[in-house]
Amino acid sequence: MLFRGEDEGRVIGEPLDGQVDERPNPPGLRRPAAVVEVQAHVVRDMLRKQWHELARTHKLEEFGNVIARGGSGVVIASQSGHRLPGLSPEQNRDLALTPADQLLALPTLQPDRVSDSLHAYQLSKRGNSLRVMAEAARWGKRGARVNTISPGIIITPLARDELTGPRGAGYRRMIELCPAKRAGTPDEVANVAALLMGPDGGFITGSDFLMGGGVTASYWFGELAPS
Repeated sequence: MLFRGEDEGRVIGEPLDGQVDERPNPPGLRRPAAVVEVQAHVVRDMLRKQWHELARTHKLEEFGNVIARGGSGVVIASQSGHRLPGLSPEQNRDLALTPADQLLALPTLQPDRVSDSLHAYQLSKRGNSLRVMAEAARWGKRGARVNTISPGIIITPLARDELTGPRGAGYRRMIELCPAKRAGTPDEVANVAALLMGPDGGFITGSDFLMGGGVTASYWFGELAPS
């Protein structure tokens, strides 16, 4: 996550080790972004870990209680959430508004309703964007904004490992068959975050920005569509 309080002019980010990190805001906020994917062998463990990432201390709801007027936040989700078929209005509302410590009790998230760890991951990332949308309504009362970015394959150390690992062929196929014909870079994600957190993004809140080089478009309507 990235957060900026207008009154303090600082950006608060969270590195991969889970420690909150506060640094001066550089011009344009052009810092590398990281996309974290948690691989789990058990569906329920996957869901628990993913929801825990969103709900633990110093996360979304807590920042919403203290964010300054004019402040803004960005939460990194994933293009994977956009490959999940549409949910019902009731399911959307449950994922968006259920207290974090009660999420795993939802009927939608029971093991017999979640087919595998990929499905669990997709649900968790859809949940990220839905919860941010719900928080945007609350943050607006404080004069603040919050959005999500859903990146695709971004060239990070993790992505390099995936591209050369057991699932590398699938990742390379996504890159080859997507409209952009390449993976993204951390700076490209950071550029979108800079827009969302800066004054030029002042009318944008409660939105999810899909930036995957068109992989999702090809998944639903092109050569990457499931057979």
